[in-house]
Amino acid sequence: AASDVYKRQEYDRVPTAYGEAIVAPADPTKTGYTFAGWTLNGADAGLTVGGEAKIPVGGATYVAAFEANDGIAYTVITYVMNSDGATYAESTETLYGTAGETATAATPDKEGFTLNAEKSTISGTIAGDGSLVLEVYYDRNKISVDVNGDKDEYFYDDKIEEPTPAPVDPNGGTFEGWEDEDGDPVDFPYNVPDEEDKEIIITPVYHYTVVYMADGAEVLTVKDRAGTALEAPDAPAKNGYTFVGWFDADGNAMPETVPAIDNQVYYGRYEATLYLSLIHI
Repeated sequence: AASDVYKRQEYDRVPTAYGEAIVAPADPTKTGYTFAGWTLNGADAGLTVGGEAKIPVGGATYVAAFEANDGIAYTVITYVMNSDGATYAESTETLYGTAGETATAATPDKEGFTLNAEKSTISGTIAGDGSLVLEVYYDRNKISVDVNGDKDEYFYDDKIEEPTPAPVDPNGGTFEGWEDEDGDPVDFPYNVPDEEDKEIIITPVYHYTVVYMADGAEVLTVKDRAGTALEAPDAPAKNGYTFVGWFDADGNAMPETVPAIDNQVYYGRYEATLYLSLIHI
C-alpha cells in the first residue's frame, strides 16, 4: 500500500499490487502552503496521475511536501496605558510574512511609557491561516512630584491643578508664581513630564521689597526674589560729605543678594569731608 503521513496522520491508503504503477491520491491541502508533491525517503517520488512509479516489495510510505506561501497575514495589537493607569487604548496593524516563519513585533521606545515585556507577546510563528496575533503592552511611567511639600506619585502626562489658596510666605514676601528644582518657571495645570530618574520638586517663588533711603528721602525701591544680586543705586551727592555705603538699621552693610525679608530698608551713610587749608603768610 502507498500512503502519506500528513501532519503525522495517515492521509490515504492505496492498495497496489507489487510491480504495478502507483496511482497518487488527490493532492492534500494545507492552509498557507502549496502542495509540492510526494516524497519517499526525503526525495521526490515522482507520483503523478498516470505516472510510472512502481510499488516496491512490502509497500511504501510517501510523505506530502509543502512549500510555505508568502503574503500570509498576521496581526499586531499595541496597547498603550491610559492616564487612569488601568485601561489601555489599542491600535491594530495587519502585517504579512511567510507561513512557518517567526514574526517579531516592533517595540520602539515611547516617551513616557515602558514596554511591559512580561505581559506582551512579542514573537510567534506565522500560522498559515492568518491566526497569529502578537500583543505589545506599554505601561505609563509613574513620576514622583512634590508641590510645596505635598508629595505624591503621578502617571506621565497627568495634569496637576494649582494648589489653593495661594501659599503665604512667613517672611512677608509676595507670592509671584512657581518654579521647579532647576529654577525653571512652572505653570498650572502642570503636565507631568517623563522624569523617572528624579523627583520633581515645585516650590513657590516669593519676591521681597528692598528700599534705599538717603538723607531721609527714598532713593529707590526694588522688588525681587531672595538670592538675586543686589544692585544698589548711586547715592545722591551731599555737599560737604562723602558717601560711604548702604547699611541696614542695625548698621550692617548691605549684602550682595536680596535677603528673604520683606520691606528691608538700607540707609545711605555719609561722612563729613575733611578739608586741609593752607594759608601762606
